[in-house]
Amino acid sequence: RSFQNEAPKKREPSEDALVRLIGNAVNFKKFLDARNICLVITVIPSTTVSSNPGRIIAAAINVPFILSKVKNLSYFDGNHLDEAGATAWSSDFFNKFDKLNLNCTSR
Repeated sequence: RSFQNEAPKKREPSEDALVRLIGNAVNFKKFLDARNICLVITVIPSTTVSSNPGRIIAAAINVPFILSKVKNLSYFDGNHLDEAGATAWSSDFFNKFDKLNLNCTSR
């Protein structure tokens, strides 16, 4: 079932919460960098949560951000993708991910 026409305004985190999220992301990126592990930020689509924080965090820590925009995704409860929606989103995500051509030695 598609709930997109029923979606309320998407929530954004408070400024304080965003600062904490960025601080956590900086620490996590340092941990990964020490192990030569690549990081890509994405946001699983939701009818209620904005993708803006993901984009902001990725920019703050200088990592790629992938936003899969698949039309007519289907959700089983209006907020969580159902199997068809998850399959469509994943396919688009991995197509965009493969185009990044990341060179990570630790896999």
